[in-house]
Amino acid sequence: MDLEERMKALAERGHAGQLRKDGRTPYIEHPRAVVALLRRWRVADAETFAVAWGHDLLEDTDVTEADILEAAGPRHGAEVLACIKTLTRDKAVWPVKRDWLRAQAETADERALLVKCADRICNTRDFVPLSGAARARSYLADASAIFAAASRTAFAAPIATTLAALRAELGAIPA
Repeated sequence: MDLEERMKALAERGHAGQLRKDGRTPYIEHPRAVVALLRRWRVADAETFAVAWGHDLLEDTDVTEADILEAAGPRHGAEVLACIKTLTRDKAVWPVKRDWLRAQAETADERALLVKCADRICNTRDFVPLSGAARARSYLADASAIFAAASRTAFAAPIATTLAALRAELGAIPA
């Protein structure tokens, strides 16, 4: 198995039995959607896909740092784990998510920014049927610093196109 396949398998194991907030969708569909969006943006880096599969493991499962290091292997383990840790909010240190997102925008590397942008966009889409368009718009706006930082990456154009389309969709839905 290659790096992405190993991290996908770890994510499948870690999220087994978990459901999204709608109570019906298996949680693994979320990292799958994040990876799919990164592919649409023509991201081709195996480590970015590995991070995308694992981005919620430390926060939402019993998967450990050691599990991630083992799955990612000696060649990629330290970097994949470091990036996943960057994407994992310590709620004791950062009780307000918006503040944490601003800090991430200033310090995160391109890989973390790409995964966080894709994560935020996928979550926003999931919010619409659950919480309505107004909540989804607010959730998307909270990450404005992340999107601004990502606009300085090689993937600025596809992210901007995706954001524009999502904002148009949200604007067409009554609050």
